[in-house]
Amino acid sequence: CHAVLTDYFGDKEGLFRAALLVNFDPAELATSVASGPRTTIGSRLVRQFFTMYDTAEFRTAVLALLRTAMTDSDTALMLRELIVNRAAPVLATQAVGERPQKQVILAMTTLMGVVIGRYVVGLPELAEASLDDLVADLGPVVQRYFDGTYTTVGT
Repeated sequence: CHAVLTDYFGDKEGLFRAALLVNFDPAELATSVASGPRTTIGSRLVRQFFTMYDTAEFRTAVLALLRTAMTDSDTALMLRELIVNRAAPVLATQAVGERPQKQVILAMTTLMGVVIGRYVVGLPELAEASLDDLVADLGPVVQRYFDGTYTTVGT
């Protein structure tokens, strides 16, 4: 993984800069998604999240960032800070429940898992799914995190 990083980006800082050069600001994404009705935020988040991955430049940079974060603690820290300090606080304003920040993190990591299954592993059910299918399948799941109904008491 380090060799791939060096070949494409020079070093971790280069990778981080490349990821940011794709015009991605997690706070902007979060603000855009949070601007509509709370009752449909799950579908909006899924749609916007996966629409970004349709751009090859964004997908290449962010997947390299995710791959590197899995084996490099400095890159993981940078990614964590982007999520925790930029995106999650904005989205948490739309979550109903006792721990809105946790709910948003669960929603975001659910989507990151699908990104890995779709783009890294290439699971056919995910890789071949249309954007509308992803929204239909994942929107209600993500919505439950925002609604605070993702757990059941006593199970």
